[in-house]
Amino acid sequence: MVSLVIPDSLSGASPIEKWLMNHGASAKDSTPPRDSARAKYLNKIITEFPQSPEAPVAKQLLEEKQYFAVQVGSFLDRGRALTLIDDLKGDGQYAYVVETSGADGEKHYRVRVGQMSSLKDAQDLKMRLDKLGYPTLIYP
Repeated sequence: MVSLVIPDSLSGASPIEKWLMNHGASAKDSTPPRDSARAKYLNKIITEFPQSPEAPVAKQLLEEKQYFAVQVGSFLDRGRALTLIDDLKGDGQYAYVVETSGADGEKHYRVRVGQMSSLKDAQDLKMRLDKLGYPTLIYP
């Protein structure tokens, strides 16, 4: 069993925000935390095995831009997700759909807003969307 102690300063944060902050990200960070072991491993593939089929993928993963987004809905019906996007765009937000598949293979259409490079910007957007009445979660 794993036990995680959450400082009082994080008590109002979402579970994902708590995880991010407990793993090296602060509200002032300009980018999401990068797993240094992950980066070392990917760099090792690139430098020691440059001709391997994995090398281009490792390079792409290292160069991948990381950002935060605020999720405001998840639907099984794509039409409902698109309707929510239209509502958000009417409120002046940059919204888009992330399509995922559940364990049962069923498609889920997750509506997200923004692509912020800092957790603080994502928290600010979350607060603005909360005030507009949207349910919100921050995702890295």
